[in-house]
Amino acid sequence: MRFFFYGTLRDANVLEVVLGRPVRAGDIRPASVRGFRAAKVVDNTYPIAVQVPDAVMPGVVVSGFDATDEERLNHYEGSDYGVTHVTAELANGRRVDVSMFVPVADIAHEENEWSLDDWTRDSKASWMALMPARLQDSQGLEPPMARTDVTVEQVDNAYKGHFRIDRYRVRHKLFAGGISEPVQREVLERGQAVAVLPYDPVRDEVVLIRQFRIGAFAGRGEPWMLEVVAGIIDEGETSEAVGIRELQEEANLAPLGPLRHIVTCHVSPGGTTETFELYFAPVDATDAAGIHGLPEEGEDIQVLVWSFDRAWRALGEGLITASPAIIALQWLALNRPALRAEAAAPQP
Repeated sequence: MRFFFYGTLRDANVLEVVLGRPVRAGDIRPASVRGFRAAKVVDNTYPIAVQVPDAVMPGVVVSGFDATDEERLNHYEGSDYGVTHVTAELANGRRVDVSMFVPVADIAHEENEWSLDDWTRDSKASWMALMPARLQDSQGLEPPMARTDVTVEQVDNAYKGHFRIDRYRVRHKLFAGGISEPVQREVLERGQAVAVLPYDPVRDEVVLIRQFRIGAFAGRGEPWMLEVVAGIIDEGETSEAVGIRELQEEANLAPLGPLRHIVTCHVSPGGTTETFELYFAPVDATDAAGIHGLPEEGEDIQVLVWSFDRAWRALGEGLITASPAIIALQWLALNRPALRAEAAAPQP
């Protein structure tokens, strides 16, 4: 996992305090990102990234992060910031895909560019003094228990049909200390799935699909659901390969570049093993249309091409209720400006 830092996290001392561990010098490399500049926030000493078409924003690319590091970084940045994905250029000219924190709320900023040298000279000492208080709420990011704190006493198969249900009896460690009494739970063994958001950044269009869903029907919801492309990962398949296959089968589309991983989600961890890997796929939506799917699998899938604004309105109006599509569109709302700027940038 790689991040591009343009503000206070460019300082290795700040970064190490936030992460709670040392950072290897080799993991930090000077770099820049085009289309943004670092602007000082009004009445504060730190910057935000502001989109400026011809600007080049200096910073550093740092690699070697794990999930705990990412949680600590998110806590440090706060709820006004989210992660977007951009391309950074290293000092040797090589381009790499990175994550970058950008504001998700309107934050007033000055017109002049933020300077790391000025911040180091004028503000670093007081900033470092306040770091313990700033980070004290990060306690609890690391889970106090692990899989080894669960004892499986018995597993029985309760049902096997199109899906499988297993019955578990387990004991586990308690937060207050000690071990729980035996807990019995039924678990739907659903497997792992892939969901893909096809988006055309040039035309600013989202490709959605509509199909009949028995779960929604049985749950008294709208059975013809608006969704993103999705499919089950079979044994021996990679999630990326499944995503590309499902794009073709369900929407007759081929990605214009590598699929970009967004997030891994547990669908309903209280009762099923199912997870889905959510990806973004850049596509050309010019000719996307029609009815697709595999008849032998009972698929009858309508392809819809909507402007981002229309899809966003549909989400706000409660017309999109499938969780992968909700998460995908919320991610797109955050990352859309960078995706469009990336698509419009001259190709080397």
